Amino acid sequence: MKNSEIERRLKEDVEKSVPDVFDSIEARKGTVIPMIQEKPRKRRRTAVLAAMAAALLLVAGGLGIAFQSFQSTLDTVDSIVSLDVNPSIELKVNKDERIIEANARNEDARVILDDMDLKGTDLNVAVNAVVGSMLKHGYITQDSNSILISVENADSEKGAALQKELTAEISGILKASSVEPSVLSQTLEEDKELEDLAETYGISLGKASMIRQIMEKDSRLTAQNLAGLTINELTILSTSHDINLDSISSTGSASSGSYISGEKAQSIALEHAKLSSSAVSKLKTELDADDGVMIYEVEFTYKGTEYEYDINAKTGAIEKTKKEIDDDYDAQKETSSSSASSQGSSSQGSSSQSSSGYIGLEKAKSIALQHAGVSGNVTVLKEKLDTDDGVAVYDIEFYKDGVEYEYEIHAKTGAVLDYDRETKQVSSSNSSSSNNSNSRIDSAKAKEIALKHAGVSASSIKEYQCELDDDDGRLVYEIEFRSGQMEYDYVLNAADGSILEHSRERDD
Repeated sequence: MKNSEIERRLKEDVEKSVPDVFDSIEARKGTVIPMIQEKPRKRRRTAVLAAMAAALLLVAGGLGIAFQSFQSTLDTVDSIVSLDVNPSIELKVNKDERIIEANARNEDARVILDDMDLKGTDLNVAVNAVVGSMLKHGYITQDSNSILISVENADSEKGAALQKELTAEISGILKASSVEPSVLSQTLEEDKELEDLAETYGISLGKASMIRQIMEKDSRLTAQNLAGLTINELTILSTSHDINLDSISSTGSASSGSYISGEKAQSIALEHAKLSSSAVSKLKTELDADDGVMIYEVEFTYKGTEYEYDINAKTGAIEKTKKEIDDDYDAQKETSSSSASSQGSSSQGSSSQSSSGYIGLEKAKSIALQHAGVSGNVTVLKEKLDTDDGVAVYDIEFYKDGVEYEYEIHAKTGAVLDYDRETKQVSSSNSSSSNNSNSRIDSAKAKEIALKHAGVSASSIKEYQCELDDDDGRLVYEIEFRSGQMEYDYVLNAADGSILEHSRERDD
């Protein structure tokens, strides 16, 4: 109830309670009125006091209701405004655009808010204080000039208007501080999935929304790798991957002044590998993120070896490096070696030796068999050219008379670097047949069956593995391989080649 209404009702009650004697006094002008002292009328006085007390109670009640209504208006959240740079700050605002609550969503935001008490402050004043603190602490600079404004309001028109107002306000603040601004802004709706994402990674709803949009456009990018990036880095990464953030409005361009170029990252990787750009093939460089750090992924191939580097996009430091044999390249070499052997070459070792100086699979297999003291027919489980700590090696695995052998042979010198043997236990009911290699298919036939069932060619597969194993007294081949974006697993009965189990799933 408004104060004017309360005052009017109080006046009426008082007037009704007190008699109006002024007219009668005027009518009896000139007449002597005897002044007789009478005993006070207690009832009349009591009635007047009661009326006045009731009026006061009415006023007090009205003021209490009015105060409660006013307090409720102050504490009701009308909009949620998020300001993100790397600090993520959330401002809850009432309908009069005054701050109800200011929340720091991460550790950097606590530094920004420090001991500021923004409750009850006008939104524009609070935004000026927050952005000023970000400038002061170096979170916004000429080389890191992006800020994301997010507004959540049940009234979409009001939310859009507030978004536009804040964009202009913050752009003005940054320009006045000699920073060419890159301001991104968006309006949000209530979204449980988005709230869960924000809670999981300790970020604001606004930043969570931006990250979700990026992941929807490029599934290779994950929330875990993106959550630690600044808004400036997320913007640069989006541009690099040609990602159009449809629901985010933007003014200005994100600065890349504090990052090295892709060409510089290539140069660092090639220099570390002691190679030139003209000597390598399949050279590719891409900006990416790894657990909150911006990196360049540099990849290239040289003489059948694949090189992969992760270069820190800010410092140029080599974060990771990996080198492995290109399976496709090796397959081509081995095909030519096999052709030479089939044409009657008298020396398997020399005919299978590639131009890279490797001894070849046949020679490596011969060395392993000789070292194991095994002759005659064996079941080959794996023959593969690989790398171990940057050294090219042949992985040879085979099975003979209940024993499985594993060898690692130096690809150039033929030296036995490592070996192991393991006896495979087979139940008595199957021992006679399982130990006789003539009673089961060989690994080559098992491979042929699995590939035919999968509908893939031998030249298209990678990371092929085949192992002869005992499954409750039955010998089986366990086969794994990858082709394209799929991983395949097979279990074949070694006695007749029947497929006992198989699965296929996408290679993450």
